[in-house]
Amino acid sequence: MRFRMKATDAINSSAAFLAPDKVFVNSIDGYIYCVGESKGNILWRFSTGEPLSHTPITLGNTVYTISERGNLFAIDVETATERWVAGGMSDYLAGNEKRLYCLDVRGNLAILDTASGTRVGTVPSVPADMPFLNPQTDRIFLVSSTGLLQCLHEVNLPWPVVHYQIEPFKKPTVTPPKMPGQKTSQPVENDPFGPAGGKSAPPATDPFGESAKPAAPVAAGGDPFAPKP
Repeated sequence: MRFRMKATDAINSSAAFLAPDKVFVNSIDGYIYCVGESKGNILWRFSTGEPLSHTPITLGNTVYTISERGNLFAIDVETATERWVAGGMSDYLAGNEKRLYCLDVRGNLAILDTASGTRVGTVPSVPADMPFLNPQTDRIFLVSSTGLLQCLHEVNLPWPVVHYQIEPFKKPTVTPPKMPGQKTSQPVENDPFGPAGGKSAPPATDPFGESAKPAAPVAAGGDPFAPKP
């Protein structure tokens, strides 16, 4: 264990990560905590005044969180100040730099403007009684308990907008230590068994014969292994 963060009440949701080194945690005590990943120190905390049990969402330089009273808070990551609050939201589904897609308390798909929090559109009564949180891309997944699964996207965005990517692990290159008195070997080019200089001489026409000309054909009935005259 590298560190442990203690809130004044229970933490009932997953944490959110924002590159390069920030972790956000919600608590029932009404605070959203910003924690430094390397040391585990609390960089700041913001009080919503309402219990928080949903997983926070990070997009760009903003962290979003929904309270148990249905208020969606947009908080500036750098200054820990409130940008706006939108009421009547129950779950976050997906988003991009311009729009957020949430489920409201009536079961409608609400489209919010990221700059102001105003509702710019509504899709009524979407079949999504099992909310699916997608913090990695802008794809909207609607999951129903009856077995219906739908994936929606904006018309002008045929390819997913990826918010962050996990870099694959690269195995470090280890150079063996040089022993005392050991000479550094130089790379050998071309033929390592050729003459000095690393360049091999051109091969003979027939390396196994006495001449470059092919042998005369053997007459019919003759002995091909007889000695030459």
